[in-house]
Amino acid sequence: MSYTLQRKRNKIDRQSLIIDIFIWAFLILAALFILAPTIFMFTASLMPANDILKMPYRWIPKGFYWQNYWQGIRGNDGSFIYIRNIFNS
Repeated sequence: MSYTLQRKRNKIDRQSLIIDIFIWAFLILAALFILAPTIFMFTASLMPANDILKMPYRWIPKGFYWQNYWQGIRGNDGSFIYIRNIFNS
């Protein structure tokens, strides 16, 4: 293989590597942009109500309040309306 042919092939490989890096960086940023609302919903569901809108937002809560899920299932009046609606539909 001649020197010029090998040099040209190395240049093409380097260019394709740079393009691949930019494509992967774009895809990772797009995935983070798309997943951010879902991550916000999950972390906000584990916080007390007064911590959700505090600035700056804490992506990792100080404490995990799993009782928020129980309160959502049980309802405010304790009637388990969520469970009743599941069986009603």
